[in-house]
Amino acid sequence: MFTGIVTDVGTVAAVKPLREGVGLRIDTAYD
Repeated sequence: MFTGIVTDVGTVAAVKPLREGVGLRIDTAYD
């Protein structure tokens, strides 16, 4: 349900630093 929102925010925030690390971390935390 919140995966879409988290993915968008996570991707935008981690698009430059570590998209894989941060995005994966957020996805796992909310998943």
